[in-house]
Amino acid sequence: MKRFGLWSKISIIISISQLLLAIFKEIQNYNKSKKHPSKNKRG
Repeated sequence: MKRFGLWSKISIIISISQLLLAIFKEIQNYNKSKKHPSKNKRG
């Protein structure tokens, strides 16, 4: 079925975009903690 292939591609694209978004948020948090080490708990 061609529709199934299309939906699988869409689902893969969505999952990849969510993964990139999560990585981007992690990078932002890392940059914030790097700029403000006093707020970040060092353990």
